[in-house]
Amino acid sequence: MTSSDTNPIVIRADQEHSALQGVVMALLLAAMVLVYFLLRSLSSSVAPSSGFGGIFSCIASFPLSLLLVWPVEQWLKKMWPSGRSVRIDSQGVIAARSADSETTIAWSEPITPLNWAFTLSGYKRGGRERRVPKGWHCLATELRYGEKQITVFTYMPPKKSAALQAGASSDHPFRQIDPAELHPSGLTSKMGPPTRPELPSKLIAGKDGRYWLAERRRWSEGLELTPSDFEQFTKEVRARL
Repeated sequence: MTSSDTNPIVIRADQEHSALQGVVMALLLAAMVLVYFLLRSLSSSVAPSSGFGGIFSCIASFPLSLLLVWPVEQWLKKMWPSGRSVRIDSQGVIAARSADSETTIAWSEPITPLNWAFTLSGYKRGGRERRVPKGWHCLATELRYGEKQITVFTYMPPKKSAALQAGASSDHPFRQIDPAELHPSGLTSKMGPPTRPELPSKLIAGKDGRYWLAERRRWSEGLELTPSDFEQFTKEVRARL
């Protein structure tokens, strides 16, 4: 790891941004059509009298297309950044959410850190969360000073999440929140597209109110980092605070 005392650390955020995902989905659909017709042609030439060629082509086209598109997606993540990033240096942290929107918090300021986590299960997931394996954890950190805040988060499997949380500072541990408290339950909640509900007053006034308010800010202002980048970010912050 390069120390931010000598060289600034710049972490690219939101590697799986919406524009990239749109292109990946288009490539996946095109690959599925291409692979289907190739398999259909191959099965017809090998076993022309078989009635299972079409079924086999349909079933096999999806996993084969995923194998073809996956390396392209990984390459796009490296070559097509979202433009959002977090910079850590000896002076402080700078979060760039767009070309003309930056938030800077200096180490010399009385920063209030906040850490929280929750499991991606027990509620109707949407957007990016739907593409994350069920049962994984979302871990988030917010640095706050006055009206300024920088919020970063990541998704990771339970074992890795537990290890990272165990290494957190005892002064600023990860607080566990439960999204099921926020999302309605019952049959009606399962109908229609997933939405971000309003925070009920009882949650805001409760013991975890500040964490829920930070979670709401994460929805609109949070910067998603890879698990390794999030770990690097938290280690740098912990060393400073």
